[in-house]
Amino acid sequence: MLRLFAQAGSTAPPLVLLTLVIIGLTIYRFTQLVQTGATKGPALQAGINTILFWGGFAAVLGLFGQFSGITKALRVIADAPTVSPRLVYLGLYESFLSTLMGFIILIIASLIWLVLRTFYMRLPRAAEGAAS
Repeated sequence: MLRLFAQAGSTAPPLVLLTLVIIGLTIYRFTQLVQTGATKGPALQAGINTILFWGGFAAVLGLFGQFSGITKALRVIADAPTVSPRLVYLGLYESFLSTLMGFIILIIASLIWLVLRTFYMRLPRAAEGAAS
């Protein structure tokens, strides 16, 4: 598993960090949802939506990693007198890893968002003027 992260290039550490952020937000928001007296409110709703935002950001970061990797590979290929197809395929493999990681993070964040959103929709409305 660690080898995959190492092969994913320079976008792997931020993607791992985003995964940890999403996990932390999930735990925090879930505890807010299940506590006694929890009610609907804009702050809680925005906090749940933040999980989906960071998942989308991870997907965009993964795409950026792919574009960056392919651009670097094309520059090296253009400068080399001969290039083996195996090296080209290995470069493509590495460039697609960051995209795959980003979209996996997005899928997981989307599922977490859906579950938390379902819990949120079952909460009673906050009393008018009360902060959530």
